[in-house]
Amino acid sequence: MAKLSPAATVLKGISLVRGIAFGPIVRLDTQQLKGARAIESPSAEKAALERAIAQAIAELASLIERCEDEQARSILEFQVAFLEDETLTQPIFESIQRGQPAETAWQQGINREIADYQASEDPYFRDRADDLKDIRDRVLCKLFGCELPKPPLEGIVVCKQMLPAQFISHSWGEGGLVVQHASPTSHLTLLARARGVPVVAGIEVDAIGEAASAVLDGYEGLLILDPDPSTQAYYEEKRGHDRREAEQAKPLLLKPAVTRDGEPVRVMVNLSHQTELHWIDRRSIDGVGLVRTELLFGALGRVPSEEEQAKAYGEILCWSREKPVTIRLFDVGGDKSLGHASAESSTSFLGVRGVRLLLRHPTVLRTQLRALARVRHMGKLRVMVPMVTLPEEMRQCRKYWEEAISEVKVDGEDTEMPPLGMMVEVPLAALSIEAFDADFFSIGSNDLLQYLAAASRDEPELNHLLVPSPAALNVIARVVSAANSLNKPVSLCGDLGSEPSYVPLLLDCGLREFSVAPDAIGRVKQSIASYGRKK
Repeated sequence: MAKLSPAATVLKGISLVRGIAFGPIVRLDTQQLKGARAIESPSAEKAALERAIAQAIAELASLIERCEDEQARSILEFQVAFLEDETLTQPIFESIQRGQPAETAWQQGINREIADYQASEDPYFRDRADDLKDIRDRVLCKLFGCELPKPPLEGIVVCKQMLPAQFISHSWGEGGLVVQHASPTSHLTLLARARGVPVVAGIEVDAIGEAASAVLDGYEGLLILDPDPSTQAYYEEKRGHDRREAEQAKPLLLKPAVTRDGEPVRVMVNLSHQTELHWIDRRSIDGVGLVRTELLFGALGRVPSEEEQAKAYGEILCWSREKPVTIRLFDVGGDKSLGHASAESSTSFLGVRGVRLLLRHPTVLRTQLRALARVRHMGKLRVMVPMVTLPEEMRQCRKYWEEAISEVKVDGEDTEMPPLGMMVEVPLAALSIEAFDADFFSIGSNDLLQYLAAASRDEPELNHLLVPSPAALNVIARVVSAANSLNKPVSLCGDLGSEPSYVPLLLDCGLREFSVAPDAIGRVKQSIASYGRKK
C-alpha cells in the first residue's frame, strides 16, 4: 500500500470488488424521489398505478433484451415476476379503493415487504430487500413522471445504496463505487465483480467531504480524497501494473500451467453460480476445484429439491466434460445461509456450520447426496465435505454417501464410486489429516487463516492478521506433506491461491494444485510460470 501523506483524508471501508479507480467524487442521491401529482378518484388512482407498473415492467423488459450478462438478466426477471405477482399488488389496490393515493398505497405496501426481508435472520433475504427498493422506486418514478438518478461514466460515485437495475442500466467506463450499504453477497456486488467495477462499502457517505479528485483503492477498501502527487502516482502505477499483468497473462490463459523449471501445476476454478460457465473458457482450466453449492441455490431462499440439485450439478458436469468437478456439500452458517437449512445455525464462524449443521439435518444431507449420486455418470464427479473437525464426521458422511450410491440407479452401473474428500480449514484437522478417511484434501485458506489467527474475516480492522504468516505457511506445508505421504491429492481453494503474489509462497509449501477465482486464472498461471525452485 502507498505511504499516505499525513494531510491526506483517508476513509476506510470494506473492499467488495478489487481494483483501482480515479476521478472526481460524484454524489448520487437514490433516496429521494421528487414529484407531484394530482390525487383523483380511487378508480383513477388504481388505473394510474396499473399504468406505472406496466411501464416499469416494459422498462425492465427492455433492459433484459439488452442484457448480455445472464446474472443481470436473472435479477431483472425476478423483478418483473415480482411486479406481476397479484398477491403483492392486490392489497395495495384495496388500500387505494379505501381512499389512499396511489403513491402512498404503493410505498406503504412495498415498504412492508422490504421490512419483512430486512428483519430476516438470513443474509440472503436481507440482501434481496434491495430488489424490492428497486421495484418501489421505479414504479414511483413512473407515477411522478421522473427518472431514477443515473451514474456517470467516469468518476467515483458515492451513495447510500445503489439498486441492482440502476447499476445494470449504465456503462461504467473506468469509474468506481463507494456505497454505504452493501454486502459481499448482494446482487450489486456480484454485478460489479462481473463488470470489473471497483466497489468499497461501509463508508459513511455523509462523512465524505468535498474533493476535486479522489482515489478508490478496492484492494485495501480505501477512499483517498485529494491525494497528493506521490499517492496519485503510486496508484496510477499500481493500476498500470495490474493492466500489464492482465495483458501478459493472456497468452498463458489457454496453456497448461508450468513452472520455470518445467514442473506442471494444475489450475482449477472456483464456481459460485452457473452463470459463470458462460464466460469461463473451459480450455483455460484443469477442472472445477470448488462448487459453492450454498451460493448456487442462494436465489431460492430455501433448500432445493433433489430434482433441482441434480439438474444444476448435471449442467456443470456436462460443461466440464472429461475434467474433474469438485462439488462441496452445503457450507451454511458463518457468513453463508440457505433458507431454513441454516435457521438453527449460529452466524458465528465458530458456530454450528458446514458438516456440523448437515449432520444435524440428515434429510438435507441425504437429499444432496442422492442428487449427486444421480449425476455421477455424467462426468468426473468429486464430492467434498466442508468444515470437518473430527474423523467421525467423515465416517458418517461416507456412510451416507455409500447409501445414496446404493439407492440411486444410473445409466452405466459400472460407474466408479466418486471420491469423497474434505475441506482442511479447521486447525485440529489440519494437524492430523492422517486420521481422516478422505480420498482427497482441499485447503480452505479463508477459514484456516482466520482460525489460526483468532481473527474473524468479517472484521475489517483485523485484515492485517489474515495474511500468510510463516506459521500459517508451516501449517499448509504440513498438510501438503502429509497428503503426499498418503498418496492422496491435495489442493488449495481459498482466496489465498487467487492472489498471484502469494502463489510462490504456496508453491514453496509443495502445493501443486490450485483452485482459483475465474478472473484470476491467467494471473495465477503467469505467477506459476515465473516460479523457479530455490537453489
